[in-house]
Amino acid sequence: MRFRTGALQLDKQTCGGLPAGLVEFSGADACGKTALALSVVREAGLAGLPCAFIHMQGGAPDVNFLRSAGISSMLVTTPPYGEAAVEAAFATLRAGCKVVVVDSFTNLRPRCEDTMLVGDRAPAARLAYHAATVLREEALQQDSLVLLTSELRANLGHYGEISAYERVLAAC
Repeated sequence: MRFRTGALQLDKQTCGGLPAGLVEFSGADACGKTALALSVVREAGLAGLPCAFIHMQGGAPDVNFLRSAGISSMLVTTPPYGEAAVEAAFATLRAGCKVVVVDSFTNLRPRCEDTMLVGDRAPAARLAYHAATVLREEALQQDSLVLLTSELRANLGHYGEISAYERVLAAC
């Protein structure tokens, strides 16, 4: 199954839309990652497909705005920590959602973060790897799409490693 993005040129370049499985939209802050993800959700909603939006950006998304933008049949949740977000995404896939957005993958913070030492990112990397692996497999089994948005943390001009999350996604 292919999932249309609502951007005609992008849909043309991707041979009709995004494939089932796991897709990441990454870029700098405020470059349109969430807007593009919501466009995919809108297109899926117009096709009658159930969708979910897991919001990890802090605060609650404006559900009334989403509904006025044409996104009416979408489950929206704001989990308190990363493990709950992964569980919510997995549960919505199992319940039949065809498009699940996790906004933002780089904000998946483990519950134990308050007790971690400064600079210890190993638990977050393990959570990200587990999340990407489990969600990709379930999405493929359900012929669904999981969209992850993530912020780039370094200048691309250096052509080096961008982030620990990029390593995790590359490993999957």
